[in-house]
Amino acid sequence: MLGVVLHYHQRPIKYKDPSKGHKTFFTTSKNIFGYITQEIIDEYKELYEANKNNKLEPNKNIYLTPLSEYASFKLKNYIEENNLNIKLTRKISELDSFIINHNFISESYLHSPNLWYKIPIDIFYQNPTFKRYIPKDDDYWLFNHKTIEAASYVFISPTTKDELISIDSNFSIIDNYPLVNHYLVNDDWGKSKAIKNVDFFINLFKKIKTYNINLIFDNQIDKDINKELTIDEDIFENIINMINNTDYSTIQIAKEILTNMEFESSKPYLIYLYNYFYFLRQHNSKGATKLLYKNIKKHIHIFYTKNHEVKFETFLPTIINQYPHYSQIFMNCFRIHMNILLKHNYIEKIKTY
Repeated sequence: MLGVVLHYHQRPIKYKDPSKGHKTFFTTSKNIFGYITQEIIDEYKELYEANKNNKLEPNKNIYLTPLSEYASFKLKNYIEENNLNIKLTRKISELDSFIINHNFISESYLHSPNLWYKIPIDIFYQNPTFKRYIPKDDDYWLFNHKTIEAASYVFISPTTKDELISIDSNFSIIDNYPLVNHYLVNDDWGKSKAIKNVDFFINLFKKIKTYNINLIFDNQIDKDINKELTIDEDIFENIINMINNTDYSTIQIAKEILTNMEFESSKPYLIYLYNYFYFLRQHNSKGATKLLYKNIKKHIHIFYTKNHEVKFETFLPTIINQYPHYSQIFMNCFRIHMNILLKHNYIEKIKTY
């Protein structure tokens, strides 16, 4: 672990003698596992623009990196079925391309940096001057001595620095250390993959330059693999019929069909399905279903009651207001959906204006 974000906190402490009142002490708010500079962000953006249209080419060596969200089995099947003679390897010196996922990188690492004082942790935790600010016992929410022992640095914001100096002038020692402009990769919930691979991301640029390796983005691979597979009204009707089937295996086949569709061209139908059917959002932690969910989750605007029920009077206006350019497709989907539920083609046409 790289370090912790440090701030101070003042709250009542339970003493045997309540007259002792309050005590001010340090607390750690975030555990930091890496940091991203503005230079790294700018360099990545340049690489993205230069490589965003790259495609798989035959007779090349590629690495499906941990920064990718693509299912390895799906990639291997595509390579074998099309006799591309592409080798998957991790030997950097043999590589032609890294495969990465732009959305994952954007969500995990491409955030605006902030100013921090970066200070060796021993300056505070091994210094008798500040001993009285450090709690003797662990606090589940605020302080953990094992965490501190694993850290190398503390990161302090300029605002926190001013607050600390206002309670004790000894904290002016902070001014002896550099003020850096970093985005700190912390241990917020759901960031385990970002934490695990932050060093790989930072070192990626040096490897690209040293070995002249290009980038392939896995969403581009998905477009190529699924370019002939697009949801239309007939496929949508089949999917609804399969979803309404009580047989578990039939429903799983329907989910598998959806994962194999080209995302952009199928987007309006996927938006309808994933906003209406809650269970479609339940996905494997790995593989193609996870990749589809990553793409579609930002288009989900319907949130359910505890019974996972959705009402058409709220469902349709919500998605139409969000995506008015898809309104006619949504209404066509609604017509098909209703006729299947009614078990008769009562509705022939719905037109939007």
